[in-house]
Amino acid sequence: MAAVAGVELEAFNHRYWAKRQAYDKGGLTAGEYWHAIAGRGLAEETVEELVQRDVDSWLHLSEEVVAIHAGLVDRGIPTALFSNAPVSIAAAIDELPELSAMKGRCYSCRIHLAKPDPTAYHTVCRDLGVAPETVIMVDDRPVNCEGARSTGMQAIRFRNPSQLRADLEPLLAA
Repeated sequence: MAAVAGVELEAFNHRYWAKRQAYDKGGLTAGEYWHAIAGRGLAEETVEELVQRDVDSWLHLSEEVVAIHAGLVDRGIPTALFSNAPVSIAAAIDELPELSAMKGRCYSCRIHLAKPDPTAYHTVCRDLGVAPETVIMVDDRPVNCEGARSTGMQAIRFRNPSQLRADLEPLLAA
């Protein structure tokens, strides 16, 4: 993506994350986001290529995690997704058949709030019709886990599938 945007990698990484939450919350269009990263205007075709590369970079599902999810569904445990994601990534995630059994899919771009903001977690719970105390949230970012815990949710910091299985079992047994 850095090469397509014509930006040195270190500058690209800084700009990518500096504007990401605004993009994920729907506060920037794809063009505005990618122009800001490039530091200049880009051709529409270049923006489209960057959007597609960005989408592709986020859609690598772990077969082991998909199997853990399937096991939860088989046990009758309702699942949902809450992702900080811009419109393009949210649309691509919605098309994944591996997630079709989820009770709901919530995205920062649609509620205009993002993790770790506690209001975002409360909004998702309200939209799903669940109390935060009944939710086990899984996320790989410690700050997002802390945000969830601040609302009364239980949170597991994801590191790998084996650890997730081990951390889920005692919580589900309770």
